[in-house]
Amino acid sequence: MARHILKTQMMICAVAVVILSCCSSKAVKESPPGAFVPEAARRLTYDLTRDSVAVIDKAVREAVCLVISGGDVAECRENPDNPLRCNSRVKERVAEVLRPAFKAILKLKLQSVSTINASISQKIPGAFSTYEVYDARRTFRARDWKSSDGACVAINIDVIWILLHAAPDGDGSVDRFEVFLANPTCDDMLLGS
Repeated sequence: MARHILKTQMMICAVAVVILSCCSSKAVKESPPGAFVPEAARRLTYDLTRDSVAVIDKAVREAVCLVISGGDVAECRENPDNPLRCNSRVKERVAEVLRPAFKAILKLKLQSVSTINASISQKIPGAFSTYEVYDARRTFRARDWKSSDGACVAINIDVIWILLHAAPDGDGSVDRFEVFLANPTCDDMLLGS
């Protein structure tokens, strides 16, 4: 009798493990990705408080370089128009995809956590935005816009993240932003070589 009860309990546990593992893997697949902010040497930083149009043009060129070079930030700062290539992506096509997103940054206002995602979707079709920003520099969650860290939201377009920041005491205008890779872009990394 005890053996029969033990077998039944083991069967129930096995079924529970299968069900829980299926549910948890499904939840992981459906949850939106977060932006893991890399160290300073692996991201590009821009200040929009000065000539914003020139900054946006520079950011587009350097972001294209980042995609083409596989994330070589130092090279993209020094020589964005002629990077060492690590994939077969065409610069002009990458620029066509990224340019509208960068130009839209100037029109975005980080004023309301409840409306910014709709605003981003409207101004940057195909972009994904999130407050799941993992940044060691922040003392408060990215969603806490009233904090001393100020407003923060990450936008994923193509294979890059654009991390927007607004001052806590400002009008919600993006005053600086950072760009970094969301995924590997080099052919050898993608093929597992």
